[in-house]
Parts: sequence; structure tokens; C-alpha cells
Amino acid sequence: MSTPEKQMQEDDLTLSGTLEDRLSNLQQTLPKVDKALTKIANILDTTKNNIKRQLLLQKIAEQIDFYFSDKNLPSDVFLLKAMSNNEQRWVSLKTIATFTKIKNMCGNNKKKSKTLLTNACALSNHVELDETKFNVRRIVPLMVSIQSDAVVA
Repeated sequence: MSTPEKQMQEDDLTLSGTLEDRLSNLQQTLPKVDKALTKIANILDTTKNNIKRQLLLQKIAEQIDFYFSDKNLPSDVFLLKAMSNNEQRWVSLKTIATFTKIKNMCGNNKKKSKTLLTNACALSNHVELDETKFNVRRIVPLMVSIQSDAVVA
């Protein structure tokens, strides 16, 4: 016959066995969960870095668009002169890379700067790259003149 005390002891043993099984299962599952969380953290880091890079490229593209804009270009003697050195009005990305704001965004690594500038120009609707990807110009030409030298951009 089962007394209430004996029944409680049996229930405790059954519960204890179930808890041990659960604990064992958790111990086996934890490394898998940890591995999955590490993968998720890596994906988040990669996504964060990709977003930062896209934002930087967009910022660089906006700056380049400004340099070649109707608002800036007519009064930018340096850029107009650089454009006048080429019949098709191409400006070297090396020249653009010397601009202070571009330097600040791209850093000092020349290879990285070229890649950033090339990718940023590709995002623009206002400038285009030549087939060598070393030169940039306005898509829509701008007619301007400088009193000392006639320059057509």
C-alpha cells in the first residue's frame, strides 16, 4: 500500500530523474546554441560594417556630386582648370583624391581611396567614370567661361 509519504518520495524521484535528464539535454545543447550565437554575432558585425561602408560611399558620392554641381563648378577655378586639360573634360580620380574633404573620408591608403572613389562615382547620377575607371566627369556638360582663360566644362 502506498502512503502519502511514500507517494511523495516516489514523485520526488521521478521529478529528480526528469530534472537530471533536462539538465543533461541542456548541457548538450548549450555548445550548439553558443555556436549559433557566435555566427549571428559575426553576421551582425558584417552587416554593420557593410552599412557603414555604404553610408561612407554615399557621403563620398554626394561630395563628388557637389564638386561637379551647377552650384559649385562655375566658381571652382581649380576643378575647371583640371577639366580643361582634357578635351573630353575628364578629371583624374588622383586629383579628386587630393581634395581635403575626400582625403578625410577616404584616408591615406591610396589603393583604398581609389576603390572608394570608384565605387562612390558608380553610385552617382551626376558623374561618370571612363572605361579605365581612373577618370571622372559630369554626365551633363556645363558651359562656363573664366575671364582669363575660356574654359568649357
